[in-house]
Amino acid sequence: MMTMTCRASVAVLGLLLALTGCSLPGSGGGDRLHATTTFEDVADLAPGAPVFMADVRIGNVTAIGLDDTGTQATLELAVDRSAGVPADVEARIRRTSPLGEKFVELRPLTELADPPLLEDGAVIERTQVVADLEDVVASGTDVFAALGASEIATLLDEGARGFGGQGHNIRDLLDNFGTIVGGFADNTDDITTLIESIDELASATGPSAQSHARALSELATTTRILDVQSTQLLDLVDSLSALSREGGSILREHFERISRQIRGLRSVTRGVRTGEAGLDAILEFTQQHNTALVLGTEGQFSNVLNDFIFCGVPGGGEGPGVNDCRDGP
Repeated sequence: MMTMTCRASVAVLGLLLALTGCSLPGSGGGDRLHATTTFEDVADLAPGAPVFMADVRIGNVTAIGLDDTGTQATLELAVDRSAGVPADVEARIRRTSPLGEKFVELRPLTELADPPLLEDGAVIERTQVVADLEDVVASGTDVFAALGASEIATLLDEGARGFGGQGHNIRDLLDNFGTIVGGFADNTDDITTLIESIDELASATGPSAQSHARALSELATTTRILDVQSTQLLDLVDSLSALSREGGSILREHFERISRQIRGLRSVTRGVRTGEAGLDAILEFTQQHNTALVLGTEGQFSNVLNDFIFCGVPGGGEGPGVNDCRDGP
């Protein structure tokens, strides 16, 4: 009873599709256009493989055959007109997952808002086969040559866990990295100048690096000593401050006396300056006086010459025949 019901449902669905002219997305019915494209190798791509654009299924591969030369594979594609495939488009063969089925991706190459659309019977010239895990393993690289099937499966599983669902973030990261690289490229001259300046600085300071290190070490030692002796230094500064205050107090207390002494000293210096000529004469004749004084001294006795004048006594005057000290009677 269950089987008959299912068959009836399928029949009714088919009848409805036939009557309405509708079809399932990418199933080959409805208003579709056809295009051909050629690849050097399609590997295990099979007829009926899906055709995607912007991760949306828009059609399928209807046939696969050889071209006229027999060296390339020609694909016939059927896609929905409603998808609006641009005429400037590239066909790429990719794989849904590392071990999944292959499909054809149509990637628009134009950025126009309203580009010309792909027409029925068009030939897509631009093609590309995106390398997948099978191609990498088949290339015989040393990395996969030493790995077994279980190790590869583990790598794929871990990669899926790490990157699964992170395509958008990874793309943003790559875009940001591209921006950073572009910034470095735009400022190459400035970066070169900066590196050269750093090199010059290193060349200038390098020969004296040991001296600088020694100076820093000694500075650190000095700082530690100052830190240990900080209390004594503060006491010394306080003592010097107290001494300056006491000195200032003493000067203020005896200022008048010191001023008088300075004024008296100024008077003495002025008197010395006024009697400078007399002092010169004294100093000049002092030596002769000292010499004459030595000549007038005999032993411990000094010879004193006395000249007495007796006025009014014959022979007692200054000259012969003078009896008194006055001229006249």
